Formats: sequence, C-alpha cells, structure tokens
Amino acid sequence: MVDLGVEFAGLRFKNPISAAAGPITSTPYTNRQCIEHGAGSVVVKSVALDKEVQLLPRPGNWFLDRLGERGGLMHCYAGLLSPEQAAETITAVKPLAESEDTRLIGSVFFTGPWTGLAPYEPVSPPVETTLRRLAIDLESAGAEAIEVVCSCGLTLTASQTVGFQDEAIPLIFNALDGHINIPFWIKVGF
Repeated sequence: MVDLGVEFAGLRFKNPISAAAGPITSTPYTNRQCIEHGAGSVVVKSVALDKEVQLLPRPGNWFLDRLGERGGLMHCYAGLLSPEQAAETITAVKPLAESEDTRLIGSVFFTGPWTGLAPYEPVSPPVETTLRRLAIDLESAGAEAIEVVCSCGLTLTASQTVGFQDEAIPLIFNALDGHINIPFWIKVGF
C-alpha cells in the first residue's frame, strides 16, 4: 500500500485529507464520522467568544446526511462553538482519533469584538491573555495543534480586513509562541 503520510508543523499525518473547521466538524458525532471515514486530521469547528456568533443554526441545505446528523442542517448555517463546546468535543473524540491515528486540531476564530482590535473597541483583559488561555484550554482538552482563523470577510470590508490582519498577526504570535506546547498556524483570507 502507498504511504500517503505527510508532515506539517512537526506533526505526522497519516494522509493529507483534513476535515476543515465547519459544519462537518461541529459536533462529536460529525467529528467521529470524519475520523471513521479516514480523515488524516480534523479541525474542530472554530471557537468564538462573541456570544452572538456561537452555534445558531439558520435555514440551509440538508447536505451530506451520510456524514452528518440525519435530518440536520449540514450546510449554510452560521455559528461557532463556545470554548466549552470545543473542549468537550475534542475530549469526546480524542480516544477514537488516537486509535485511528487522526490529528485533532483546535480552531479559534480570531475576528470580532472580542479581539479588541480596530475597528472594534479595546477589551479587558488584553486579547493576548484571552487567546493564550483559549489555546491552552484546547491543548489541555487534547488538541494537537491550534489553527487561528484571521479571515474577516463576513464581518469586515476587504480594506478593514487587511488592517486588522496587520495588527492581529504579530499579536497572535506574541500570545502563543512559547506559551503552548503544540504547533499553531494562522489562517488568513478575506
């Protein structure tokens, strides 16, 4: 059999297929399905601290019932996980992920008022402290890496996004580098 394994950020993946953070990775059930169907990694649905964007389904397409919860809305819904939901999901699926050699990756949605970065109002405690705590909690739950999502297309204009990212990227590195024991990366876009 051909070895499809890849190495990225110091982690070995059994294959390059990753279930990206999204509806397909929003519950323990759907994460288990991704693992059981052979994903090399699963990026658990992103964490948000702004309550108004935490997992609130909206009408969409019934999609991928084979991997999703039967009759559930699998596509086109807004919402992100609370930190507690993400940690619970990671903890719940960690034994299966280990037995199937699948990497579990935590994801933080680093956009919105909770960041305190322009154009939003400053926050207290400083966002570096909050981001670091989130990453440490995801690592403690069993995440093997952290993805920090810094794409703002749904909440900011393109020019605001560029300015936001210019400020956010060094802040993210300062918050996480040397403070967690797992790799992290930043996902940028519009």
